[in-house]
Amino acid sequence: MRAALEIGARARAGRCLLNIGICHYKLGEYRSGIDSLAQAVELLSVAADHANLTRTQIALGNVHRLTRDFAAARQHLTQAYSMATDLKIPREECLALEFLGDVLRDEGKPDEARRYYQRGMAIAIDIAPEGDLVMELLRREGECLILEGRTGDGLEILIRARKHAKKLGDRFEEGVVLRCLAQGLLSAGDLEPALSYAEQSAAQLEDISARHEHAVARLVMAEILLLRSESPEVDAPRDALDQAWEQALIAQGICRQLDIEHWIGAVRNLQSRIARRRAEELRYASARERPRPATGERYEPGDIIIADSRAMQDVMQAIEAFAPYDEPILLTGETGTGKEVVARRVHQMSARRDKPFVAVNVTAVPQSMFEREFFGHVKGSFSGADHDRTGLAAEADGGTLFLDEIGELPPQIQAKFLRILQDGSYLCLGDPVERRADLRVIAATNADLESDVRHGRFREDLYYRLAILEIPLSPLRERPEDIRPLLDHFLSLSAGRQVTAERYFNEISLKLLAKYGWPGNVREVALVARRAHISMQTAGRVEIEVGSGEDAMVLLGHGQVAAKAAAAGSMADGEADALGRARILLALEETKGNRAAAARLLGVARATLYRRLTKLGLD
Repeated sequence: MRAALEIGARARAGRCLLNIGICHYKLGEYRSGIDSLAQAVELLSVAADHANLTRTQIALGNVHRLTRDFAAARQHLTQAYSMATDLKIPREECLALEFLGDVLRDEGKPDEARRYYQRGMAIAIDIAPEGDLVMELLRREGECLILEGRTGDGLEILIRARKHAKKLGDRFEEGVVLRCLAQGLLSAGDLEPALSYAEQSAAQLEDISARHEHAVARLVMAEILLLRSESPEVDAPRDALDQAWEQALIAQGICRQLDIEHWIGAVRNLQSRIARRRAEELRYASARERPRPATGERYEPGDIIIADSRAMQDVMQAIEAFAPYDEPILLTGETGTGKEVVARRVHQMSARRDKPFVAVNVTAVPQSMFEREFFGHVKGSFSGADHDRTGLAAEADGGTLFLDEIGELPPQIQAKFLRILQDGSYLCLGDPVERRADLRVIAATNADLESDVRHGRFREDLYYRLAILEIPLSPLRERPEDIRPLLDHFLSLSAGRQVTAERYFNEISLKLLAKYGWPGNVREVALVARRAHISMQTAGRVEIEVGSGEDAMVLLGHGQVAAKAAAAGSMADGEADALGRARILLALEETKGNRAAAARLLGVARATLYRRLTKLGLD
């Protein structure tokens, strides 16, 4: 009798420790939870309370999963599943499968996780078709579909899971579903509704002290706000980055209490991205305020060189190698490849960086004025010369003189220009006294200077003096990996803040841009970006034509349908329909079935919504 009483007392104590352990881990007190559950395992094992021992192993496996100890989690959960199967307790069998699926999901294997969830769902439906297990498995199924890229299907299942959670009054599960909905909408690019769901999720999970999920919801909010800071809209919130930082700080405080290295690292990574974006915003805002060239010939790209491609990385290495010397540099390449930007970078990396950088396009100077523009003149040297004037050589003294389209330099000036290259001396028009200028010359051309030398159009000695150091720049069609970074860069310059092409162009238009030949090279990218931003500001949408003839194409904005873009390919029709269906269902859910309000929320006419409802079988 006494032994039986002792066994009974141990069983009761084990059950109490099981409940205490579950309370600890639900509050995010994982170390205390593991300790309580480990003690419960000992007591329940001695008491041979196999059913509660199975439940304790499940709880212990889940808390190990939450702390990212996947090996220990899998061990406890596998053992629990075997015990539940032997004991024929289906609820625990289903829970073990559910959490084993969670381990796979957290390891980045959502497709494998769904197989466990589907096995668990078969058991859950048999137990209680409207029960909590079905609700939990629905949410997990939807989350994994989103992770697999099937966003539309995932959102639709999450809508069902949310309705189920509301019906059961499970605020924790509803809060987690809201967070998953936010992540799904984020992946679909619907930032405004994503932010709304993330805010609801964070508030609800904070209210019930679910610290782990609350921290994750705050991280999702910060991620959405970070992307929202890239919005090209005129009324885009300028404090989105500050809001993102605030949410990351809240998540950081919670994750430090939870003491899980994975989530602490995730917060740090996000904070680092926000800090970089803040620095980019300051840089682009500063670039936007700089005056543009008086000629208005090109949109100034600032001093940034995009070098994702191997070809441009080679250019960057050449710049670093040549910058310390005073020898002339010849830049070759098609029009618009960025020769002036490279010249400026050479100047900035040289010892002359604090001296003038004087840039001139040779083709913009009339031949009759070349000599006096380059070398200056004194008063009375020609009719109308009523005062002395310094030339470009004097202006660049101590610094760098950049001559674009050097191949157009008139033959009569080439000899005089060679002299200044050789010994730094020149004659000012009307003054017999020799003058000197200490300058470095960087010349650029899109012509074949060697051919010009062979045909007598360009002096051979001048060519070889200029080509001591040469940097060739490849056309953009030969380095397609630079297209998207360049587009992001020029859009950011236009917006005066860090933005990305996804915020302006739809998926199909982006594919078209990647395949386009860019005959105008980098300069054409800058033009397209500028036009896209102006279109967004003036019309609230992007619709611009790029190219001409057979290469002409119409590019449309984010969320718009591109009728002329079928050749580029797009998402499968089934996934597009699934995503559209999910968005409509979400809008109807938010408006409690009011179709007129749902149409306003979706930004479409009621007739358009009704047609879509009919097409998708929702009418």
